[in-house]
Amino acid sequence: MIKQTISFSISIIVIAVLIIAVAQAQDVKWTKQLGYELFFDKRISSDNATSCASCHHPDKGWSDGRRKAIGMINNGMGMEGSFNSPTILNTRFKLPQFWDGRANGLSDQAIQPITNPIEMGNASLNQVTTRLNQIPRYRRLFAAAFGSYGITSTRMAYALASFEGDIVSINAPIDKYLAGDKTALTIKQKRGWQLVNHFGCVKCHLPDNDFRDGIVHNTGITARSADNLLGFRGRRAFSTPTWRELKRTAPYMHNGFFSKIDDVIDHYSNGTRYHDTNGNLTHDPLLDARVFQVFKLSKDDKESIKDFLLNATAGEYPYVRDPFASNRRRSDVPVTDSNIAESN
Repeated sequence: MIKQTISFSISIIVIAVLIIAVAQAQDVKWTKQLGYELFFDKRISSDNATSCASCHHPDKGWSDGRRKAIGMINNGMGMEGSFNSPTILNTRFKLPQFWDGRANGLSDQAIQPITNPIEMGNASLNQVTTRLNQIPRYRRLFAAAFGSYGITSTRMAYALASFEGDIVSINAPIDKYLAGDKTALTIKQKRGWQLVNHFGCVKCHLPDNDFRDGIVHNTGITARSADNLLGFRGRRAFSTPTWRELKRTAPYMHNGFFSKIDDVIDHYSNGTRYHDTNGNLTHDPLLDARVFQVFKLSKDDKESIKDFLLNATAGEYPYVRDPFASNRRRSDVPVTDSNIAESN
């Protein structure tokens, strides 16, 4: 096991500017509205065709349904990334952020894709804030949210994080069951719950931590799929994903290697062993010892685990409409300025 320490070495400057942004946020409603519009706005990308929602869309489990993310959309001719787009559901409870744990918090996670050359492709954050400053509605929104005029990358990150933090899946059958409602799960789902406990799946997918552990693990997928991703400290280790809304967020694993949950169950029940190109049974030598165990599952056992994972973890699903869709009226911003046109 490779334990990723929650980074206390994050830059003091980064902490300071985020604290300032939080302190400056005057109105929670308008901070979230600002984040909401930024999240769906394609104008924050260099190609004017890619938004945060391009990879994290409410119609697709706040992911994108692809094996690997496509950035710089450019009318479908975008560049493929290295990772599967993780859902942003309940991401407020996740540390560290990203599959490889490179971001220390939600604000850091929200801002990084904007200057990633194969995601949104901007040369700098200043390029984006300059562009936004030319849009009257954003000048009003930033002022409404933070109490003063000024569009900065720190404010942008905080607003995006405020919106993303509200995308939460709650009150799933398993939540009700753990809260004492023993009728919340079907007999089949109860059996699945018993099995994931018996075989130690919940040691990484902690029920009291949104079904993840804040740790990175090598689960054998990189070696098996030969994707050459180094992961955390070159150990081919990636963060534990949540079990929330698995029914909506296929494909699975950090590189989208498995299209069906059945394949994920088989991978772990086989102790992550696989056949190499010569037909030999092998495994990743850097594998986390906790997943290097074979456990026999009957067909009914697998179906019970599958039913639990796909249905017992599905809760009250947050759906948000694209504010830029046709015939959608956005809220009027309560900021007036004689020098700012009322139209967008």
